[in-house]
Amino acid sequence: MHDAAIVVFSGIACILVLLPLPIHLRARNYAVLINIIWLLAINLAVFINSVHFWDESNNDIPVFCDISVKVNTGIGTAVAACSLSINRRLAAIAASRHISMTQRQKRINLVIDIFICAIAPLIVMALSYIPQAQRFLVVEGIGCAVGLFRSLPAILLVYIWPVVFGAISSIYGLIAVRHFLARRLQFQTLLKNSQTGLNAGQFFRLMALANVELLVGMPLNLAVLIARSQKLEQWPGFTVVHTNWGYIREVSASAIDLYYFDTGIALSILTGWFGPVLAIFFFLFFGVVEDAIREYSRWWSELRNNFRSKTSDSAGKYVPKLGTAIARPAGYDWNVPTSAKDLDIENGQYHLPTLCSVSGEPARPGMEVSVQVDRQVF
Repeated sequence: MHDAAIVVFSGIACILVLLPLPIHLRARNYAVLINIIWLLAINLAVFINSVHFWDESNNDIPVFCDISVKVNTGIGTAVAACSLSINRRLAAIAASRHISMTQRQKRINLVIDIFICAIAPLIVMALSYIPQAQRFLVVEGIGCAVGLFRSLPAILLVYIWPVVFGAISSIYGLIAVRHFLARRLQFQTLLKNSQTGLNAGQFFRLMALANVELLVGMPLNLAVLIARSQKLEQWPGFTVVHTNWGYIREVSASAIDLYYFDTGIALSILTGWFGPVLAIFFFLFFGVVEDAIREYSRWWSELRNNFRSKTSDSAGKYVPKLGTAIARPAGYDWNVPTSAKDLDIENGQYHLPTLCSVSGEPARPGMEVSVQVDRQVF
């Protein structure tokens, strides 16, 4: 099965998700920054898989496949966790009655954000090894994929966590909306005094991002959980599950087309579009706002100036080259000839000429210097 659209959109998504990055780096929105990293990772994985395995299913990049299948396994949890972290922060701001936070409170919040957004998804990705029956399989037109052993450990260790994080994020989102509605008249002042660096527009864009990720991800994660919960098998033990760990199955596109309407295949296709869709929404929320457009204008100006500078360098320029220097006592008429021999500057050494006046008039204190400048074109 070949999908040219996902190749195009996943490639574009890799670029779009990076454009607002400098703005969030300056604002230190750590949950959003980690969200960008996850979206970039999943879109890169989808793009490389789709391009490299477009018309083949050979296992020729095994290390990439190992990384790719783990990213695919953990992306649902990662996006839901980032949504939870963003909504948690917004709820805390909306409910806060304190003017500012101490440095200790900021450090605690940073640690919590990193744990929720980065460490928790990595733990889920690591635990997925337990019910992972095969290292991976390669599907023509799709790329590297993985199937977990249909059992209770797979549900408890992997599939349930995106739904759990999404449910908690929904609660925090409702809390943020409730406090905003209760304090909407003084909300702008509250944001200004909170020292978070957020204005009303940024607050609502963050809220929109977190909730769109929920609206897109929650139904898909629920569908995956329900589908993987059907016909569970009894857990036979870790050793039995990993008996064929080293066997890499290579699946042709024709074999996939026979099962196009299979639930598992359909969910795999939808999951492939998960990253590009969220990246496009992310760009719409943060990539076309006034701050971002101002940033793009600055980039364009720097690029244009650098190009002009290189163009002028290649076209040639005048470089001054010192030629002859003559020194005379102060007050002398420069039209009066002297017996001083003009000496050029040679090898970077300046030679002061010996002076005497033809008329014999005594020199007044001080000295004046005349410099002849030659210009050479390079």
